[in-house]
Amino acid sequence: MKLRLLASLRNEAGREIVELPVKGSLTEALKAAREEIPPLRSVVDENGEPKPGVLVLVDGIDYRVLGKSIRVDEETTITIIPVNHGG
Repeated sequence: MKLRLLASLRNEAGREIVELPVKGSLTEALKAAREEIPPLRSVVDENGEPKPGVLVLVDGIDYRVLGKSIRVDEETTITIIPVNHGG
């Protein structure tokens, strides 16, 4: 999957795009990303759930619209945007 980090997360991680070899559920992908990229711990909890104050888009669609059965593969792009991104 491709992980796209915006605003302060991009600065904290030192890059905008991170590619991770993750397949499975969205929560599994976010848990793996949280372990690989420490700044994500501020926006993703230890269970792989986004914390309040963060937008998570899966292929450009808010994950809350897609439901709990979201599957992630090598073609998936997950974008994480802190709400307090400053414009």
